Amino acid sequence: MNTRKILFGILTFSVLIFASCTSDSADVELYETGIDKSKITKGPDSIDKSKITKGTDAIDKSKITKNNKKR
Repeated sequence: MNTRKILFGILTFSVLIFASCTSDSADVELYETGIDKSKITKGPDSIDKSKITKGTDAIDKSKITKNNKKR
């Protein structure tokens, strides 16, 4: 019983190693080409981050203090 489990484990491991080591040229080209970021345009739903401002109810993080008192 244990011999079958060991052989099955070795067979499974070898199949996974073989499958991960084979190269597919179509996939390799996909990851090596990259994207030309100059051709990317903003869509009509995009947000202009330069127009975002803090509101009157924004929290000033510099005024937050840490209180370590145990009750």
